[in-house]
Amino acid sequence: MPLTEQSPCIGRCQLNERDVCTGCYRTIHDIIQWRSYSDLQRREAVARIEQCKSALNPPVFSHK
Repeated sequence: MPLTEQSPCIGRCQLNERDVCTGCYRTIHDIIQWRSYSDLQRREAVARIEQCKSALNPPVFSHK
C-alpha cells in the first residue's frame, strides 16, 4: 500500500539548535517517525513543515 506523501528530505541534513532539519524543515521526531506515519500523519507533518519554512524564512521585499 503506497503512501501518498513522499519524504520531503532533500539530502541536506543538518539539525539546528531546535532539532529542526535545515534542509527539509522536519523535526527530529518527524524524521524518525516518517516511515511509520499514515497518509494523514504525513499530510499533517507537511503542513507543519510549510509553517516552519515560512516562520524561518520570511519573504524578502525589494525596495526599488
